Amino acid sequence: MITDFFASLLFYLLPILIGIFVTTNIILAWFWGAFIIYLIYIVVYTISKMVGLDNIFPLSAVTIITVLSLVSLLKWSIYNTKTLPINNFFKNNFFQYYPLLVLMLLSTLIYFGVWKSQTPYPLHLNWDIYEHMTATNKIGQGSFSLLSSQTTDTFTFNSYSTIFYVLLSLPLTLISGSFIGTYWWLEFWHYLLTIVAVYYLTIKIFNRHSLAFTAGFL
Repeated sequence: MITDFFASLLFYLLPILIGIFVTTNIILAWFWGAFIIYLIYIVVYTISKMVGLDNIFPLSAVTIITVLSLVSLLKWSIYNTKTLPINNFFKNNFFQYYPLLVLMLLSTLIYFGVWKSQTPYPLHLNWDIYEHMTATNKIGQGSFSLLSSQTTDTFTFNSYSTIFYVLLSLPLTLISGSFIGTYWWLEFWHYLLTIVAVYYLTIKIFNRHSLAFTAGFL
């Protein structure tokens, strides 16, 4: 469970670390990072096919992304250590983020206490999880295409972009997590991030923390 937990975090953190090279906006950094990671996979896969060394993919792509992520993390750590002491940041911004922190805590309790209380880990009610698992494993094993229907015959039409499966396979390759367990945690992060998005969207439109808290809770 612990390995799957960290694998699910890497699904979000690795694109952000890569995307920080382009922008400091966390949300935009994730999208930029996801695009760059996908581009790295395409380039490495193409080169491996051209030189006839299929076995260098996807390990080479994962290695490049890991090195870039570590460089980004080191750069970010050095910069923030000099310009933004962590203790002062939380001390000065605690009351600004307090309602959101309470909302996230309540939402987490509801999620595990109500929605997941009768679902043993790592079982799912997601009907299409097995096609996701097949495509992700195929990419992890070196099968890659821009079209999901060409990655695995599980797909009879291209209902998902393979960028989703690249991002899923990356943390599983890095730390050897289980797909089902990682996806179990991803469902939680998706739930929590949706609530955070509703909270901030309401703040932007109405500029009322109480209304944003209510909207996020509902």
